[in-house]
Amino acid sequence: MQYNAVKTLLQETSKSMKKQGVDVVANYPQILADDALFDYYVDALSEGLESGIKEEFKSMSGLVREGILAETVYGFKPQAQLILPVFRKVWPALVAREALTVLPMDQPEIIRPFLIAVAKVGGVEFPLPDLARDVSSAKQIGVASNYAIAVPSTVDIIGTEGLSHADYHLQRDFQIVGVTYTVNGSTTVDVDVLVEPNEEGQFSFDVDLGTSGLVDTVFGSIDFFKGTVTVASSRASNTEHVTAITIVASISGAEEMVANRISFKHLKIRLNAIDHEVQAEWTIQYEQDVKAYFDMDVQAQLVDTFGNVIALDIDRRLINTLLRETAAFHPAASRTFHKIPPTSFALGRKEWYNQLVVQLNEVSNQIYVDTNIGVANTVVANPMDVAILKSTSDYAFKGNTTGGSFGSSPVAGVLDDSWKVLSSPVVPQGKMLVVLKPENPDHAVFVFAPYRPLTITPFPLGRKPVMTFLSRYAAKFIRHEGVGIIEIDDTNVPTTP
Repeated sequence: MQYNAVKTLLQETSKSMKKQGVDVVANYPQILADDALFDYYVDALSEGLESGIKEEFKSMSGLVREGILAETVYGFKPQAQLILPVFRKVWPALVAREALTVLPMDQPEIIRPFLIAVAKVGGVEFPLPDLARDVSSAKQIGVASNYAIAVPSTVDIIGTEGLSHADYHLQRDFQIVGVTYTVNGSTTVDVDVLVEPNEEGQFSFDVDLGTSGLVDTVFGSIDFFKGTVTVASSRASNTEHVTAITIVASISGAEEMVANRISFKHLKIRLNAIDHEVQAEWTIQYEQDVKAYFDMDVQAQLVDTFGNVIALDIDRRLINTLLRETAAFHPAASRTFHKIPPTSFALGRKEWYNQLVVQLNEVSNQIYVDTNIGVANTVVANPMDVAILKSTSDYAFKGNTTGGSFGSSPVAGVLDDSWKVLSSPVVPQGKMLVVLKPENPDHAVFVFAPYRPLTITPFPLGRKPVMTFLSRYAAKFIRHEGVGIIEIDDTNVPTTP
């Protein structure tokens, strides 16, 4: 919403309120105090917004109203009537609104649960997905090359793994896959076998010792519920005999929970609203001439200027957090795109830019693998880098021009019918954020939680007279795996030696 559009909206809002018998300037405290009048006022201010954004703005305006009313204990300030028009400028322009999960807070500090999937294997709980672990079967504790049981002996497999006998037992997929025997009292020989116990857990088999037709009979039993293996042989007291067997076994939970448990739990996250201030100096003479606040031209200028500055300030803080923590905690979803094609690429730079879509697909799918929630659906970039996306074959402009100068809505378009593209000058050029914004708030990747979206402090801060706009909100990463970064490099693709 440019200056003229701001002025027009303020004028139309004033006319609309006069139809209700109230003057926005003279009766502003009454508008704030009366639910019906306030709803009418906010509805008039929201004129021109898309339906989804309009409903958000009207809902968030309730929090703004609470903040204004809370400040009236210090006396009503004429400047307070600027707050909602400024917020009307701020809200549609926020990248945070489009890219992140918005969870308004009714208190300055809350503990909010977020749903996560977990599995418990071997008594150890870990979040899902974990591709390095097999959660569909029991824990593998033996492999043919390195898990041996001496002959004769009784071995407590459950205890060896440090697990509770009350909670775990051996699965019936038990196998003997190898034997070790001695010849002439010193030579060791390893032989592959494949022996499975009967239903009662008993086993017996012969081993050819390879000398003069000697055979050793290995026998024993498995107590699946106690987790013990007992083994002996007929020639255990002789020089030539089987000294060890190698097994493969699996452990599961108690009988009523044979498979590893996969469950859902709530990750409790503390959200604290932090104060963020934007200040503007004014002279004592300017404050004395309060009618200036009520002049439509002055109001439009203030709303337009403050709205842009505040929106940029909020986005800058959150985007910097996204960039910093993603680089530190999710390097697997980082890629580099070289803007200049190699000399061997003959199709031109525009066609080369389509390779960026390949990078986006890789990062998006990495996010899917690491979160098990979904692929990324939002791209946040500097306007100079958005220009690259606009040159690709599958880019379509579907932006919203409602709301403000510096782009109003940050939506610049849609790429490949997969990613909403957001443009903001606060994103460093050469850094492209790839973000998953899930529909379900319980699956949130990053939370933007306004408490008092916008208010004006009732008194100057410090010795110098200032008008201080105060925004109080919490911001918290919930899943670092839900964001990736593509570096946009101005150099050629490196030549492979």
